[in-house]
Order: sequence, then structure tokens, then C-alpha cells
Amino acid sequence: MKHFIVITFALLTAFVSISAQHVIPTVESFSVGEIGVYAFPNRPLKLYTHRIAQRAENVLLTDAIGGKVLKKSMKPTTADVVLLYDANCETEAYGIKISRKGIKITASTHNGFVYALQTLRQLRNADDTYNFCTIVDRPRLKYRSFMIDSGRQYHKISTIKRLINICSALKMNYFHWHLTEGQGWRVEIKQYPRLTSVGSSVANGAEQQGFYSQDEIRDVVKFAADRGVTVIPEIDIPGHFEAALKAYPQLGCQNDSVTIPESGLTDQVMCAGKASSWKFVTEVLDEVCNLFPSPYIHLGGDEASKKRWKICPDCQQKIVENHLADENELQLWLSAQMANYLMKKGRTVVFWEDILHTEGVSLPDNIYIQWWNYLRGKETGLKAAMRAGRPVIASTNLHCYLNFPETPWKGYAKNRTFSLQDAYLNNAADKAAADFPDTVVGMETCLWTDYNLIEEQLDERLFPRIYAIAEQMWSRGKRLEFNDFQKLIPSGIFILK
Repeated sequence: MKHFIVITFALLTAFVSISAQHVIPTVESFSVGEIGVYAFPNRPLKLYTHRIAQRAENVLLTDAIGGKVLKKSMKPTTADVVLLYDANCETEAYGIKISRKGIKITASTHNGFVYALQTLRQLRNADDTYNFCTIVDRPRLKYRSFMIDSGRQYHKISTIKRLINICSALKMNYFHWHLTEGQGWRVEIKQYPRLTSVGSSVANGAEQQGFYSQDEIRDVVKFAADRGVTVIPEIDIPGHFEAALKAYPQLGCQNDSVTIPESGLTDQVMCAGKASSWKFVTEVLDEVCNLFPSPYIHLGGDEASKKRWKICPDCQQKIVENHLADENELQLWLSAQMANYLMKKGRTVVFWEDILHTEGVSLPDNIYIQWWNYLRGKETGLKAAMRAGRPVIASTNLHCYLNFPETPWKGYAKNRTFSLQDAYLNNAADKAAADFPDTVVGMETCLWTDYNLIEEQLDERLFPRIYAIAEQMWSRGKRLEFNDFQKLIPSGIFILK
């Protein structure tokens, strides 16, 4: 009989442990001591909050506890819900203990408390009770990011905030906002008003006109920070630049008419040789840095045609002046100049892997490389970054680009599709993070909006595959079998309304 009781208890504990892993991303450590359920008392809840947890409490706690009425307590020992500072917690780690005494959350940073409350939201049962448990959790990767392309398609502020809520719910700490593209310049720059008065409306498709004022951007940045998310702007230089050239043709190599592509690329890029181009770059970056306190500024650098540089007197003179071999080294030189400029502002620059397609120019230390083109280049970008000694953000298009649909659509043939199972089991970015932990500092999942991917189509691209990538970014525990993971995926989208 004794053995039967022990075995039954072990099976029950295992069942509770598995059932608790409906939290996505799954937690590192979950344990059950006493079996039971905590229900809130029929009175206003007593709450103790450490000052570091105050902002997270203001934004997330009410939702996490089902809208219960709260009354402040001066002592943690007398409170039903406790948000307590613990210096032993790592930067983004947290702990949760739910017992008959109530709910105790520990962390040492704002982000730690945010993630704890995001987990608590998922632990709440339908009847507003919580199973007794103890959770200790921390991230696998320090950089966990989602990117939205608002350059090709303009997104309403409400949509951007909803996407940030998704990032926070899935414990992603960065939101990469792609703000400039051939089809639209979206960020207001006071020094260059035509970038938005002209450049934000150069495309003719649905949802392709619009920009974000500086006040709107500040509001988004604060909204995200409250939820543990840092907004990283991307200003793409020198390619994907047609909208800026439509506004200011003199920034190009030739002051001719500018063609705006419906999709894809043209050979119209920013001139790398003119003094006016460099003046433009520095003045734009000054305003961008004032708007975005992010430690990272993304400057693109991908898919930049060199065709016009080859016949541009200013670009050719710049090549001679700086003893460069060719136009590819000219782009590398320009990238180094921009990185050095932002180094003085204490910022790290992120470039797409394309800038490393050539060598020959010394790059400053404040450069991260974003590896993306796995479909064509496999590990080429990763290996180039490793040779250059650069930290890597892994966002391999197959299987991190959620614009790649699950079945063929418009410009996406079968070789540019992948399933939830593919994302979970075969993600090259996930494998690189495991194989090269000293190089791969993080992962990013991207949602490009080419082929006129409109707002109402975003969710069908995001879900459910974003859950798999979020799991790979965050979870340190033993990876679940795919069928077990699939069972955990919620029927709805667990984000703040």
C-alpha cells in the first residue's frame, strides 16, 4: 500500500508538472510540494510591491489576477500577493511561489517582474484560482527579438502596441522596428520634413501611406519599456532608399527621377561620396538617437546595389581618397563611418550580414551582425561574422521569417514555406545558438510585409509558429518532444487587450 501511495503521488506530481507547462515559453524549473489550489479571499487583496516592481505592477498585475481589487500592504508578511526584490536573481530571472499563503514573486529587475507577471497570467485557471507550485525561471539568450516591417506597409499605432504586447507575453526583450524602405519612410525627422511629407506616401498599395510622428514614437517607446521591451529602430542605409530619394533626389548619385518599386529592389541607393549624404546621415541619426534610447541602432546595409556607385564621380573619388579596392569596400567604409559616429553616442550598431560579403576595411568594435540569408547562403553569414569576431543575432529566414507562409502564396514558392514543426525542430538559428553560444548572443523572428501583406493577415503569419521561436529564445530546460509542445499551444492569443 505504501508503494502504491508513493507511485500515485509521483504520477500526480508529474501530471501537475506537465499541466503547468501550458506556460509558453516553458519555464526552467517547476515543482510541486503540497498539492492544492490557491483561491483569492472574498475581500480586497493585500498587495506588497517593492519599488523596482512598481512599474510592472501598474501595467500587468491587474490582468494577471483577473481584475481583483487591491489594497496596499506595508509588510510582505501580511500580504496576499507579494512582489519582492531578490538580489540573488539574475538580471531577467524571476521566481514564483503559490501556496495556501498566497502568491509570492521575486526578481531583481523590472524585466524580471514583467516576465513573472506574464507567467502568472498564464497560470491563472478559468475560475481565477492558481495551482500550488514553485517556479524558477531565466532566459536562454540575452537578446530575444521580434521585427516588424513598417516600411513597406504602414501599421497603425494600435497594431504596433499589440505586437509589443505579444513580444512581452512571449518574454522577448527587443522590438526591432523597420522604419525606412523603398516603399515608405515612416519616422518623422524634423531636419528633413520631406522624408515624411513626401517619402511616407510614395507607394500606391493598400495600407502603404503614413508615418509616425516623434510624439507617437516616444509614446510607443515608453509603452514598450513599461512591458520590458526595448524598441530598436532600423534606418536602412544605403539601400532600400527609394522613398528618401523621392523626397531628396540630391542624396542619390544622379539627380534623376526616382522609381518606387512595387516590390523587390532597384539600383537607386544613397550616394556614398557626397558630403551632403554624410551630413544627412549624421543629422538623421542625431534625431533617431534622441527618440530611441535603445543601446542598439540598426542601420540595415543589405541588398545595396553598386551599379550607380561604379559610374558616380563622387563615389569613385571617395574610393581613391580612402585607398579602397572597389565599391564593396566603399560600403564597408561607409558602415564603419556610421558605426564610429554612433560609438561616440554610446550605441551599438546592428548590420545585416551583407556588409561582410567583402573584407579589407577595419570595422569598429561596436558592431553586431544579423545573420539572415540561410536559404541562399546557409552558414555563410554566420561564418563571416565569426571570422570577423562579431557577435551574431541569428534570424535565419528559414525558419525565423514568419512572412514565409506555411503554404505557397504570391511570391513565396514552396521552398520559401515552413510549418510549425519545421520551426520547432529544424531552425538553423536555434542550432547555431546551441553550437556557438559565445558568438550567437540572440535570436530574432521577423515579419516582413512584402507583396502587400496587410494588417488583417499578420496573425495568420505569426501564429502558431511564433510560439516555437519564442520557446527557443527563452527556455533553458530540456526541449519537449514536438507533439508534447504542440499540445501546449493555446487556442487563443494570450496578450493584453
